[in-house]
This record gives sequence, C-alpha cells and structure tokens, in this order.
Amino acid sequence: MRAFYGLIIATCLVGLVEVGLRLGAVAPAYEFTRLGRWQTTPNLIDVRMQGNREQHDFILNTNSDGLRTEIPRERTPGMGRVAIMGDSNVFGWGLSESETLAAQTEAACQKAGHKIEIINAGQPGYSTTQMGWLFEETLAAYEPDLTILFLSMHDENLVLVSDLEVWTGPQGLRAHARVFLAKHSRIYELIRRQLYSHTDTAQLLPHHASSEARVHRVSDSEYGQILHRLRTRAQTWGGQIAVGFLPNHADLFLREASVTGRYAESWVRAWSSEVQMPLMDLRDCCIGDPEDKVFSFDQGHLNARGNAEVGISFAEALVPLLH
Repeated sequence: MRAFYGLIIATCLVGLVEVGLRLGAVAPAYEFTRLGRWQTTPNLIDVRMQGNREQHDFILNTNSDGLRTEIPRERTPGMGRVAIMGDSNVFGWGLSESETLAAQTEAACQKAGHKIEIINAGQPGYSTTQMGWLFEETLAAYEPDLTILFLSMHDENLVLVSDLEVWTGPQGLRAHARVFLAKHSRIYELIRRQLYSHTDTAQLLPHHASSEARVHRVSDSEYGQILHRLRTRAQTWGGQIAVGFLPNHADLFLREASVTGRYAESWVRAWSSEVQMPLMDLRDCCIGDPEDKVFSFDQGHLNARGNAEVGISFAEALVPLLH
C-alpha cells in the first residue's frame, strides 16, 4: 500500500513539473526530420520563445504541418496564394505573427485591393536545400500559385556533408569518399582533430579559414538541382518558383561602402533570366536609419518596422506576377 501511495505521489509530482514546464514555455519548439536536421514542431499553441544569446521573447504558434501560418491547405476561391520560404528572417524570429514578413506583405497587398494570401514557410537555420525538402514534403500540398525562396544566409557555411548530400546522397567518386569518411571513419575523425582547429564546429562560417576538406551547405550546382526539382513539382498544378534576396546587415549598414555581392548571386541571376522569372531583390527597399529596422540587441534580424518596409516593396513587386 505504501508503494502504491508513493507511485501516486510521484505521478502527481511529474504531472506538476510537466504543467510547470509548459506554463514556463519550456516546450520542444523543434523536432528532427529524416533530412537529419529539424523542423518547427506542429500544433504549437502560444509557446513562449526566448533567445539563448539575445533578448528575444515572443509567442509562437504553428499549424499541423509545423508552419507559422493559419492558412489551410484548401484553397480560398478567388484568392491568390503565395508561399515564402527562407531562414529565421522569413520565419520572423523575435516577432509576433502579425509582425512577420508574410503577414505584413499580405496586409500591404490587401490594403492595395489585391486578394492575396501569403503562407509563411520560413524555418530558423534552414538552408535553401532544406527549403526544397520542406517544399516537397509539406508545402506542395498547399499548391501555391507562386513560391519564393529567399536564399538563406546559411548556404555559404562550410560543412563536411552538404545538405543535398544528406538528402539525396553524394555525387561523384570524391564526394562519395568524403561523405563515407565523414560518416563512418573514426581514424579520419582522429586525424582531423589533430590537424584542424575547428574540427568540433559542425558549421564553419565563411570567414573561418580552414584547409579542411569542407563544402558549402549549398553549392551553385546544387542550387540548380533543387530549383529544377521544385519547378517540375510546382508545374503539376500550374505553380511557379522564384528566388529572392532579403536585406541583411551589410545591405542596411554598409550602403556607402563597397559591399560584395551575395553568395551565389551571379548564378541565381543567370537562372532567373533563363527561366524568365524575376529575381525578387528587396535589398534596396529600406531607407533611413538602419537601426530602426533591426533589433537593438540583434542586428541580424529585421524587426517589425523593418518587415513593414520590406513588405511594402515586396507587395509592389509581387502583384504583377499573379495577374
């Protein structure tokens, strides 16, 4: 009997801890996928998100597909449908739903009298390859008229195995050898630890110099494969695929300086010209003090005001493509 009461007490304590964690928003915001990466957990309701390194504090809701949108899969008659994909800036890190790029662009479209709904398919930390996977696995079910991939700032990061190699496997003898050693060889791991200072860093930022055999998370040739797959799939329901650039720290703060082009920009411009789809380049949309467009404690993410300015330019560029 004493053991029975002990079990009841233990169960109650576990239940109280669970309730406390949920109320305190210590909830699993992400779940791992077969891509070996992550996706926002489906069916989150008023989960409080707080930054580990920044002062972000915001509420997150997701639908049954793990997307930050309330738009259902079923189409609304007479309503154009656009999906935007990207990393944390498209997702709206640090912002409420109404402050995200998708919400503010949709509001600008509707204010101008255009019947357009915009799906927020952004995912924090995603590369463009992961966007391709998410499109095929989830977003295709929504059959958007136009899907825009705002190329990720994470694409240029250096890794042992590219995201496409994780997804579809390596191509070519050297790639097979590199991937096999990275995944299966303990000797290779030991040698790396002796030779390279950044061995324990899964992703190296582009400015981290290393002679180690690493590759970009997404290469030019991989962009071609991803975009071809997406265009082929979207054409089955008459949809289109486009790519774009959002303003980053350099675009906002170094306007007068000589800023080099974005990673893969030349290739992307050539591809857009080839398929006759405009490049959604929104980097020059914001004027005035850049400090007003980003968080004071996190200049890598647009704040609500920044998204509002980008959203106006985005809406103006978007409408002609849907008519």
